[in-house]
Amino acid sequence: MSIDTKGQRYCDECGRTIVNAHRLHKEAEYCSSCYARVFVPLPCARCTRPTRTHRHATTEPLCRQCERAIRKCLRCERPVQGKAARLVDGRPVCGSCGPYFLQVEPCAWCGVESVRLSRAPRLGIEEKICSACRNKLTHRSCGTCRRYRVVAGLLASGKPHCEACTPGAEQVLARCLPSLDRSVRSSRRRSSAPPCIKRKSRSLRSSAARRTNPMRLRKPVEKGATLPSGCTTSYARSDSAVPRTRTR
Repeated sequence: MSIDTKGQRYCDECGRTIVNAHRLHKEAEYCSSCYARVFVPLPCARCTRPTRTHRHATTEPLCRQCERAIRKCLRCERPVQGKAARLVDGRPVCGSCGPYFLQVEPCAWCGVESVRLSRAPRLGIEEKICSACRNKLTHRSCGTCRRYRVVAGLLASGKPHCEACTPGAEQVLARCLPSLDRSVRSSRRRSSAPPCIKRKSRSLRSSAARRTNPMRLRKPVEKGATLPSGCTTSYARSDSAVPRTRTR
């Protein structure tokens, strides 16, 4: 963005004051009049659709759609999908690599230098602070699960609790779990399920994985020997390591 001494944006070609740039090319802003004069119409080198390219460009002309399709991050060289986090020397930077190009600044509260500083107007904080200082205002150890999470409310004892441990979740679990089908437990719809369903789904998946997990390869099985339940390979644990089945 080009800003003059008065704090106003201007066109890098003619120098006139503008509100919004008509075209941004290699960190230079152009107004609509300069865009029509500086960018000449040419066919795209990939899709042959008409496009406009800079008259002094040394690369092959590409339309905006083809430029987005082949552009890669300046740091990690991965394809940049959607909007880039920032432009460095005319090249896009993805959202994961964006903080590496920010200027290191000290936190307004603790003074620790970091590139991941942000404001929190919702909390009444207009200064740039780090995530550690911000979490001190929003996070506490849950009184139920003992995990450090965002506070969702207070228990009857006065201790904070997280969203997953909201009082009443146990009653919801007992009422809604019997009516669950396989589609609700699938990964596509699990994000919209209540917290009790998410916790129960995780426990069901972990217990099923323990029951069906193939045994580690330990000892060759002799020809004609019976393999333990759940083992589909020609190797199994030693006899002492085979888990015992619980009888009722």
